[in-house]
Amino acid sequence: MKKAIFYMIAGAVLLIIILLLMPEQETSPEVTIPEVTTNVVQRDYSKEEYMKGCVGDPTYYDYCECTYNYLKLTIGVEGIVRLGLEIEDPDDVASFPEEFKDAIIYCADQL
Repeated sequence: MKKAIFYMIAGAVLLIIILLLMPEQETSPEVTIPEVTTNVVQRDYSKEEYMKGCVGDPTYYDYCECTYNYLKLTIGVEGIVRLGLEIEDPDDVASFPEEFKDAIIYCADQL
């Protein structure tokens, strides 16, 4: 029994010596990368942003709101962002993606 206690104490002392003799390692600063989620997209591309891009004349507000609501219900906010990236020429409605054309037709009575 005394021999076992001796080995435990010797092992603990040896471990302490090894730890003390080890060179200190520099630690790099911790970098936190935020996770990109749908919530970020929703916050960054809000209804307000969509309306700014759509409403050129205050009389179009109801129409723009209708198209936003239609698109949000049918393809979601991420889909609206995707559509915005696909539109090359905002003046060429014929080149708009089909989902956007559907919203235009759906909300035509608001014009």
